[in-house]
Order: sequence, then C-alpha cells, then structure tokens
Amino acid sequence: MLKRITFIISLVLLSAGVLNAQVLVKSFMDTDSIGIGTPVKVTIEGRLPLGIPYSIKIPDSIPHFEIIDKSELKEENEMDGKKFTQVITILSYDSGVQVIPPFEVQVKNKKYLTDKLSLLIGYMQQSEADAYRDIKAIVPAPPFKWTKELIALVVGSVLVLILILYLILRKKKQPKLEPQAPPKSPYEQAMDELRKLKQGWEREEVSARDFYGELNRIFRWYVQQTQEFSSLDKTNQEMIQFLKHSLLPKEQLELLIQTLRLSDFVKFAKYIPSKEEMEKSWFVTEISIKAYQNL
Repeated sequence: MLKRITFIISLVLLSAGVLNAQVLVKSFMDTDSIGIGTPVKVTIEGRLPLGIPYSIKIPDSIPHFEIIDKSELKEENEMDGKKFTQVITILSYDSGVQVIPPFEVQVKNKKYLTDKLSLLIGYMQQSEADAYRDIKAIVPAPPFKWTKELIALVVGSVLVLILILYLILRKKKQPKLEPQAPPKSPYEQAMDELRKLKQGWEREEVSARDFYGELNRIFRWYVQQTQEFSSLDKTNQEMIQFLKHSLLPKEQLELLIQTLRLSDFVKFAKYIPSKEEMEKSWFVTEISIKAYQNL
C-alpha cells in the first residue's frame, strides 16, 4: 500500500514538472522604433498543454502609452498542445526610449511573465527622395488668337472700369464723421478674441484643430505686440526656448509649455483632445497673457 501511494505521488509530481516545462509565453512587436503618435502592435503569444485553463491579464493603461485597440483572443489546437495569440495596439506621445512592462499569463495557479520590450519613439524624418521631382520639358503655349468672345470681354471690362472710376471721382457730399472709439490695446484685443473663441467652441462651431490653431495664434500675436520677439514667424519649439528666459513663474511657465506642445500634437499627430484638455488649454493661455500684462 505504501509503495502504491509513493508511486501515485511521484506520478503527480512528474506530471506537474512536465506541465511547467510545456508552458511558454512571450511578447514581441512588429518594429522597434516609431514616430510620435504612430500606432504599433504588440503580440502576446503562448503555448501550453490541452485542457489547461489560463487567462491573460492586460492592464487598462501602460505608462507612457495609450491602448487604442485590443484584438480577440485567438486559439489553435495542435498535436503537442494549445497555442494562443492576442494583439494590442498602442501609441505614445513621449519621445525617447520607452519600456513596455511584461504581461502576466495565469496558467492554473501559476503566473508566467512575457518579455519586457523597449521601443524607440522619435519624430518622423522626411525621406530625401521626396525633395526630388522629375524635370518636365517646356510645353509651348498655343498662339494667341482674338475671338468674338474675347473682344466682348475686353470691351465689357473697359466699360466697367470707366463706370467704377466715374463713381469714385464723382463729387459726393462728405458724410458726417462719427466719433471713433480709441483703439484697443493688445491686451484688450487678445482678451476679446479669447472670449469669441470660447463662445464658438462652446456652441460646437470650432473643431479641435481650429481651436488650438487660433489659441496658439492669439498668444503669439500678443507676445509679438508686447515683447521684442517676432513670435508669429517662429515654431512652438522656438517659442518655448524664448519663454524659458521670461519672468513668468515656474508653475505658470510649465503649464504654458504643455499647452504649446499639445497644440503641436493636435496639429501634426492628429491627436483628439478631450473637452477638459481644451478648457484647460484655454484657461492657461488666458492667465499667461494676464501674467505677461502684469510683469
């Protein structure tokens, strides 16, 4: 009896060892470098014996990444066991080398971890071939010919020009000039334009891309009017370098730089901001202009 029990226990331990040896999980990507805002697919793959319960734990969020899609779990039964595959699509707006942590696969009561992955994220470079175009031969223009339609068009245009000159040169009674309001200061004009932009956005008359474009233009115009800096001709990165030498408080400066970078993401990476992000960007721009006014 003791020998039989010993045999059964040894058989169970041997089966557990074989089970552990047959479980294999891994993760990999279709590339190791992408541009900012470019999606990349991460594949989670594993093999295990048939009839063994398992589950893949995919987190709701990954640091520095956004999960934008998750495929259905795909299973294939093979002669030596079961193969499963699941693909998630992620993207990031943080440049540099970012790490994707291991994914956890639960097989019965034991946890298995996939590989840790590294991804280089940077700005997409334009291909040098895009700058070259084929040189086409000069196409000669057809000889000029007067037609009845062209003659009628020329005569009609001359008559219209004579009429316009007559109306301009005709003596008119000088209208009584109404008193004009003094011109608005750059600060007042910027505040008026910010209020109009917010009203249009609240009525859903302005898209997210146009909203950030106009918000960026209002701030740049105010800086150009009040500082010795041609901000309308600069990129947002050049604006950030200029602002770092300003007298704005550190906390205010960081919020303003975040707003300028978000504006680039919306414009170039086609990022769709939330309503809260848009409202925060508008508020940061408003208080930044007020802070400049009070310097």
